[in-house]
Amino acid sequence: MIRRGFTLVEVLVTLAIIGIVAAIMSPIVEGLIPDKNKSMVLKLSKVLEETNTDLLSNPTLYSTDGSCEGFACQSLPLDSPYNSDTNYQGTTKYPYLLAAHLQIVDTPDVSGQDVTFRTVDNVDWTVTSVSTGLSMIVFDLNGTDEGENCIYSSSCKKPDRFRFLVTPDGNLLPDDALTEAYINNSTKLNDKKKDLLTAKNSTKTYITSISSSTDLDSFVKADSDADYSSIFKD
Repeated sequence: MIRRGFTLVEVLVTLAIIGIVAAIMSPIVEGLIPDKNKSMVLKLSKVLEETNTDLLSNPTLYSTDGSCEGFACQSLPLDSPYNSDTNYQGTTKYPYLLAAHLQIVDTPDVSGQDVTFRTVDNVDWTVTSVSTGLSMIVFDLNGTDEGENCIYSSSCKKPDRFRFLVTPDGNLLPDDALTEAYINNSTKLNDKKKDLLTAKNSTKTYITSISSSTDLDSFVKADSDADYSSIFKD
């Protein structure tokens, strides 16, 4: 008699074996897949650092005569097209120059202290600057139309926003626990569990808003072991 098909027991045993193999392989496979959010944050950070260097090294944009320093030099640039547009002076100068040097899909929008724009990779940037030259930048990686639109915290389990401070001399300071975890572990793009655990265990207090009286020195000194003078080394 010719036997056709499988018995119920054989099917159940096969499914059990597949389940066991999947359970074993899943963490391994997950550990091989790069964290796309981390990759994007590191990419944007690199772009931001390079753009800051370009802006500050251009004497027609930022004065080098000693009357002011770095991004605290908020008078109109010397050359066109910036020298005839008042958006390029005061606290909107840096955000507008930043947008002008990136590939954006529309003109920047100003709301209070915030200047927002979207780049061609669908990332929404919110840039807030104050008279001292300090700025806060928030990247929304999938735009405000998608995702949870939140920065990592105990109540935000799937963050899609990441925050940096930009010092008057152009340096970047990660300004939330997960962004800092990414920066401090930047060579491993597939270390998602470790990054999340590092962020969860962080006890550092971050700056959530800035003003002309923001005490940046105290923020930097709060993490005496960290050196953010240059996030990306050549």
